[in-house]
Formats: sequence, structure tokens, C-alpha cells
Amino acid sequence: EGVTFTEGTTIGSPDADDSYSVEVIVNAPGSVTTNTTVAEDDFDDAAASGFAGGTGWSTDWIEGGESDGSGTGDVRENTTFLRITDNNRTADRSLTIPSGATNVVLSFDFSQLGTLNDNDEFDIEVDDGSGFTRVATIEPSTASSPFSLDITSDANTSGGTTTIRFNTDRFRNNRGDDDGYEIDNVKITADVTTPVDTTLVGWIDFDRDGVFDADEAQTLSTTDTVPLVTDGTTPNTLTWTGFNNDLDDN
Repeated sequence: EGVTFTEGTTIGSPDADDSYSVEVIVNAPGSVTTNTTVAEDDFDDAAASGFAGGTGWSTDWIEGGESDGSGTGDVRENTTFLRITDNNRTADRSLTIPSGATNVVLSFDFSQLGTLNDNDEFDIEVDDGSGFTRVATIEPSTASSPFSLDITSDANTSGGTTTIRFNTDRFRNNRGDDDGYEIDNVKITADVTTPVDTTLVGWIDFDRDGVFDADEAQTLSTTDTVPLVTDGTTPNTLTWTGFNNDLDDN
């Protein structure tokens, strides 16, 4: 399937100095795109890992507005979630999104803590290397629920660093230590395209023993210097040279 043979061409007579060639058209995908989890943190190992849990990240969670560690203060990991309380606090983390990725989505679960006023807004920000951009705001009137947002246009999809940030800088001054948000199941997914390596192998049973031996094979791969073409149109040539004269003998 996906391989079409065109008329083979015999060059010369079958002695040790001549060759056989055959043209083959191959129709195969040059790449495949899959939706991939680039980074995630469910905070289930918070007690052991602190701000370093999860997979796919290039940094730990970095707290802003304080620096008292992951187990205490207004930015902390509480067993199975990230907790941010009080005003002017941030938690950010960086990752590398594969170059050329599309459909980059940030998702997480959240719930409110304590008593929040209408102006206690919670910002989600993304930095593609040129500075943070506010991409969404969660207001206290928003019911606790899963959150999902396409951040492709704000992320770095050229192989550089992307940083996401949770920010309470618009909370009312002097919020209580129990007023804020719990965040869980942070995940960044993306559609990532990767090349597919394809190899064409052809055999001629020169000794006519009914077995395709390794020394009777010719190969052509998409990774070769002169690569296999898999566009379904362009012929590829396999050539056998230096064979013995068994064909004449039989």
C-alpha cells in the first residue's frame, strides 16, 4: 500500500559489470501531526517535590512577591494544588514548546478561596520572550471550573522559552491569607508535527533460491544524502550493481 512500481529498466546484460534498475513511486506521509502534552503539573507529588513537580517544564514554579519556599506563605503547594492568596503575588513557570507547534492550549482547574470582592481579579499571563501579556482574567463572579485557552499567538513557537504566570496584582490591597485561588492540573498541549522516516527496500533473487537474501537488497531512505521521495509522483530508482552471472546460468 502506498507503493507503485513503474516499468523496470534493465541496463546491459547480467554479468558482473552491469546493473539492473527499477523505478518505484512511493506515496507516504512526510510528516505526522499529533496533539501532544508539552508540560503538565497535577501537584500530586507536591509534598516531595515542592515547586519542581510535573513533567516537561524547563524551570520550577517561581513565586513572586515573596520568597519563602513552596510549603508556606501566600504562594505555596498545598499537597495536591497550587495556592495563591493575597494581592501582588505571582507564580510562573517556563517551558519550551516545539518549533512550529500550532493549537497551543493552556488549561487548568481552579476554585476560589475565602471572600473575594468584585475587583479581586486573577490574571493569566504569557511571555514569549518579549514580555508578559495578559491573556485572560478570572473574576470572582466566575464559578470555579476548568479553564482552557488557546495561547498560540502569545506563546513562543519558534523553539524559544514560553512562560506562563498566575497573577493577583489586581487584588484589593491587604487581602487575607485565606483569600485567593487554588489551581490544579495545569497543562499545556500543542499540535506538533514531526517528520516520518520512510525506507524503501527492494530485492532481486539473483540466485533464484526462493530467498530474498540481505546481499540481494537495495534500500533508499528519506534520511539518505539523496533521499527517498514520497510525494506519490516522483519516481525513485533502485539499482543493483556488481552481481554475478547466476541469471545466465539459470
